[in-house]
Amino acid sequence: MSKKIILKKIEQLLKLLDELKSWLIEHPNFNSDLPLLRASERNLELIMELATDVNALILGELKKPMPDTYRGSFEDLGKAGVVDKTLLEKLFYAVKLRNKLVHHYDFKQDFKKFYRSLKAQIPVLENYSKAITKFSKKIN
Repeated sequence: MSKKIILKKIEQLLKLLDELKSWLIEHPNFNSDLPLLRASERNLELIMELATDVNALILGELKKPMPDTYRGSFEDLGKAGVVDKTLLEKLFYAVKLRNKLVHHYDFKQDFKKFYRSLKAQIPVLENYSKAITKFSKKIN
């Protein structure tokens, strides 16, 4: 059952990532399009929610305790060997980016910085999805 839910959540995550990619590529005025910026922020929040849900499901399958932070859920996946150290470090930045958005610090209307940060996280989150999909093959 968990495997099916994990893969469904990864599918949803990838759809949201595809939306972000198209917005970042197809909209030359991304930095000045406030509705698009807000939609991008929301997609990132949803992506990180899905990822931490997946992390919790995997940690549950592994009979590991549930961490109480976003970062902790990724850290525990790294300890369990689900994601490698290089990817883990990059995922920590994705968590940091999410926290900056949700708690309204750092960007302060610096949309170019957000654009660059978001664009850099797309391949990281794609690699996370690949690692989870690969790991899910070990789950019955």
